Amino acid sequence: MGGNHSLLKTDKGKRKMWSYLLCYTLWVITAALGFLDLIAARSLCLTLMGVASLSRWVAPAVDKFIFLVFGIVWLILVIFSEYYYRNSIPKKRLWQSFSLIAGIELSFLSLSHLFPFLILGLGKLSWFNLLVIGTECAGGTVLLLFAFHSSHRRKISGAKS
Repeated sequence: MGGNHSLLKTDKGKRKMWSYLLCYTLWVITAALGFLDLIAARSLCLTLMGVASLSRWVAPAVDKFIFLVFGIVWLILVIFSEYYYRNSIPKKRLWQSFSLIAGIELSFLSLSHLFPFLILGLGKLSWFNLLVIGTECAGGTVLLLFAFHSSHRRKISGAKS
């Protein structure tokens, strides 16, 4: 009986180790998506500055300031998502937590890619750009629906018990 108990402890330890490995893998994916968001948002801001015809002295300063602000927001996202994912492991909500954050990131990314075409005109939209924007939008929607469906299902099953 003692051997089985130690095996159970080992299995729990392995399961916990794999959970944290998955947690930090999802965290790296979140950080990478956040960085793509940062680059896309900067590109959107550069497009807006081009349309607004800022002076050649103001535009670089605004660009650097915006990049600094977006970089700070990205750093906050990275720190928060690590905390959020790590704390969702004991609650068995890691996938729900990842789906929520990644869904928001993908939705933001699709909007950041779509807005320049809305501003400059849809005539400049190629099939490849449309495919990328559509994939990002669909991925964000699916992840957000999964996150909200999981949250709703937990509330219902929690109310029944």
